[in-house]
Amino acid sequence: MTGRGFLVPDNYVDDLPNETDMNIASIAWGLSLGITLFNIAKAIRQTRSAWNRRKRVTSYIALIWAEIISSFILGVMCWFYLRGDIEPSMQFFFFIIVWWSTQVQCLIQIIINRVSLLMVVRSNGTKLKWLCFLILFAVNISVFCIWVPARLQISEAYIHLNNIWDRCEKVIFAIMDAVLNFYFIYVVKQRLVANGLQKYTRLYQMNMFLCGISIALDVLLICMMSLPNGFVYIQFHPLVYLLKLHIEMNMADL
Repeated sequence: MTGRGFLVPDNYVDDLPNETDMNIASIAWGLSLGITLFNIAKAIRQTRSAWNRRKRVTSYIALIWAEIISSFILGVMCWFYLRGDIEPSMQFFFFIIVWWSTQVQCLIQIIINRVSLLMVVRSNGTKLKWLCFLILFAVNISVFCIWVPARLQISEAYIHLNNIWDRCEKVIFAIMDAVLNFYFIYVVKQRLVANGLQKYTRLYQMNMFLCGISIALDVLLICMMSLPNGFVYIQFHPLVYLLKLHIEMNMADL
């Protein structure tokens, strides 16, 4: 990787992956491609079902397709960058953040869409959507302002700050994800199962299991940030988010 893109300083040092890094990234990318196919198949079925019922594309359907597309594009970009086929540049890192931000926003909105279905006051669901959107938007902007300069190696200060904030923002997302899922489980138990609607017991138990997996994936992603190469963990983003999307689509089928 000898090229230098836009705004890359002359003293930029390539963070080249070694053989082990590439093996890890290859496994993550291969699994991502596999789960993408499963997600596309399920998304097609759910799209047809939604269209047959409502004769229009619902927000949920739009979000799952946006999640699939953004995850796939992010995976492709990361893979070719690690292979050395794409040179580092400001625009490359910018679009990495664009697709990552799309991933995060869409997945949280999908979760909120599920939670809002059980809200007595539907307007509270809309307020929750906007609140989470604005919180994540602020995080997205901060990541762009810190992560991109750090990847461009503008200064040691940016690199050090990014090492801290990159983990913090993922913890913020993990907490938001966990809170929304546990709230959904609480509502299912208190309003449905506890009121004698036993047919929702399976829904409650399955959601407990799936939410546990979803939270474990957040922890996995944070752990992957400790890999020696500072970019390899990004290859796990598509895998983790596609798996979390698969969980959400399975919940929608329950």
